[in-house]
Amino acid sequence: MKAARLLTSRGAPKVTFGEAWGLWMRNLWLVAGLILALLLPVAAVAGPEMPPISVTSAGQAGSGGTPQADMAAWWHGYEAGFVRTPDGRRLQVYCMGSGSPVVVFEAGTGGQGSGFRRVQPAISETTRACVYTRAGFGHSDAAKGSRDLTALANDLGVVVRAVGGGRPVVLVGHSFGGPITRYFAYRRPERVAGMVLIDPAGDDHYRRLFKPLPGSDLVLEQITATKRMCLEILERGPLAPGTDDWKTCVDAGPGLPWPPVDAPDALRSRIAQERGAAYYRAALAEDSWWLASPHDAQLSAKARRGLGDIPLIVLTAMQSSAPASLTPDGQAAFTQVWRQTHWEDAQLSTHGRRLFVDAGHGIQFDRPEAVVDAVKRVVAEARGKRR
Repeated sequence: MKAARLLTSRGAPKVTFGEAWGLWMRNLWLVAGLILALLLPVAAVAGPEMPPISVTSAGQAGSGGTPQADMAAWWHGYEAGFVRTPDGRRLQVYCMGSGSPVVVFEAGTGGQGSGFRRVQPAISETTRACVYTRAGFGHSDAAKGSRDLTALANDLGVVVRAVGGGRPVVLVGHSFGGPITRYFAYRRPERVAGMVLIDPAGDDHYRRLFKPLPGSDLVLEQITATKRMCLEILERGPLAPGTDDWKTCVDAGPGLPWPPVDAPDALRSRIAQERGAAYYRAALAEDSWWLASPHDAQLSAKARRGLGDIPLIVLTAMQSSAPASLTPDGQAAFTQVWRQTHWEDAQLSTHGRRLFVDAGHGIQFDRPEAVVDAVKRVVAEARGKRR
């Protein structure tokens, strides 16, 4: 198997405040992986690896990846749809296509369904596909009370009931969306027909906390402090585009610009507002249970169970997200632990498997066709089981 690329900067300086924030804003998913992997032990034994998933080239018919010309229509649809929770909150939901099992996507850090815009249309050619945005992010109403895994899974359940047509659904979770979808499946297995986990985070990072990599506390403190700083800045009022505060708290730059480059001109102002004070309140609320407390890990440990024989695919990014500031040994440990948790996830089902994709942490952006292929496989297998 082709070896994953590791960053090998010997003697690199320690991570500074600015460097930590730059990593977080330029790739929310990569830094989420960094934080979670920093909190996992290095003593895990890697399981056997499977060859990379076979995918077609981007741009071929049915390969996945939405043409640029279709993005304006996607954004207009995404910005318009909502469902109601029992307590009256609105959750931003956008569905395309028809058929069952319905596919429901759960986003990673930042909680916004727009991260799946390059794969949802292609999947909707096969079945109904629905993206949603978690409470407090995008145009979803903020929630009162804790935002632990129980609360997040309950909101996911609202979406599943609203769009699933009364049948089990296929759940697709990216990064932090992995723990949310798994927790839902542990508690309500009868409502899950299959799963695809896209370079997911692990369940029990806090319970297994040994802090083996130096500097993990500093990185967490710096990222949290910067989120709080941006919250304070944005609570004073809107920011002018192009200012230093805008570049720090709203627009992540060339790697992950906001608003996204494919957003239509008519909606850019509205989309820009999604990276406001509410965004940082929601992020800090989720972090308080997920990163700063053992609470979510304890919930997962108590709920964890096998998922029977549902079709389950775990997609592992072959490009390591290990930071250059780690020693080569630290980078190797980072990659080993991250992949070990994926092997454990695949073993949750007797029909689970782990597939490697030559991509970074955001596989749905780097190789959307790989995600489309995996989801279509799981949908086909779930349909076969119903016969």
